[in-house]
Amino acid sequence: MPFFEWDSTLSVNIDEIDQQHKTLIEMINVLHESTKKEDRNIVVGEVLIKLKNYLDVHFGTEEKYMLMYDYPETQSHKTEHNDFIKEVLDFEVACSGGYAPYVPLLDFLKNWLSKHIKMTDINLGIFLAGKIKP
Repeated sequence: MPFFEWDSTLSVNIDEIDQQHKTLIEMINVLHESTKKEDRNIVVGEVLIKLKNYLDVHFGTEEKYMLMYDYPETQSHKTEHNDFIKEVLDFEVACSGGYAPYVPLLDFLKNWLSKHIKMTDINLGIFLAGKIKP
């Protein structure tokens, strides 16, 4: 059973964003699996770098939509993104120093992403539903 499973409560009903969220969840699951490996410190560091790079892509996509359609909550949404990236960077620094806080890292990623999608991204999806033609 995966550490973090996608379900319909995580759908924002914007296919591009939903697909990216699924990719992020899969990356978190890969990170979870990597903690079981003998060379986990190296693997966790590599997965964190990939995750950080993908966050740039994903947050860029969401922010593109926000700007394109003049989303009224753009600034607070972007602040959440920036705060999340800062936390991921802090974990990356901790891992590069030889300490890999696996449980706090995985719990943070899962809880933050789930909460952010359900409370913030879904509002963006509702707003965009009236703007984007299927």
